[in-house]
Amino acid sequence: MRGHKVSAFDCYMKQYDVFEEQVYCEFYKQVEIAWLDINQKCLKPTAVPMLILVHIVNLSRVLAVIYNEGETTIHMLGNR
Repeated sequence: MRGHKVSAFDCYMKQYDVFEEQVYCEFYKQVEIAWLDINQKCLKPTAVPMLILVHIVNLSRVLAVIYNEGETTIHMLGNR
């Protein structure tokens, strides 16, 4: 039998005593800031070739889309 899995959302809500909507807004802001950081870091020259950085960023984008689509599907199925 599986127990309840605690998520980052649950921990954040409990730690800061906020509602779920506030957690979504805060996490969304953090994700947006992270994408800005990634894009800005890619503009600065590094020892890593740009071709490799582009592949890594593109993989990150694909994974983000897959994750977000999965979350949408899970929420839609849960509302039946």
